[in-house]
Amino acid sequence: LREATGAARPAQLESRFERTMAGARRALGGAAFFAARGAGAALAPEDAVAEAVAALAGPAAPPPAPTSAAEVRPPAAARLTPREREVLAQVVMGRSDREIAASLAISPRTVEYHVANLLAKLDLGSRSAAAAYAARHGLA
Repeated sequence: LREATGAARPAQLESRFERTMAGARRALGGAAFFAARGAGAALAPEDAVAEAVAALAGPAAPPPAPTSAAEVRPPAAARLTPREREVLAQVVMGRSDREIAASLAISPRTVEYHVANLLAKLDLGSRSAAAAYAARHGLA
């Protein structure tokens, strides 16, 4: 958000910022970190604020563990359509809906639909979370 608005980071927060970024890079791994950072940088400022507010609310409780083989669901990524996988790959690259639409020869509204569907199927709340998921699971 600071980069988008051109606001300077206060000097007293610089070392904390660098430690936080290094920790995130270690936790996610290089590819996932840069994918998530790119996806976050592509967000409109109001979307970035909404994601920050959601992150501050904390994670949702994890679902209960399955008790039988019948309850075990296939990996979430297996439920993605080929087109949703194509869109996800472009989300990982930090592309906007318009850029994705142009490269896939579909409308931006169709891209929005695919992004909403893949977020729902992966049980994720944001494009940056989807980019990180894709990088962690070898989908991009």
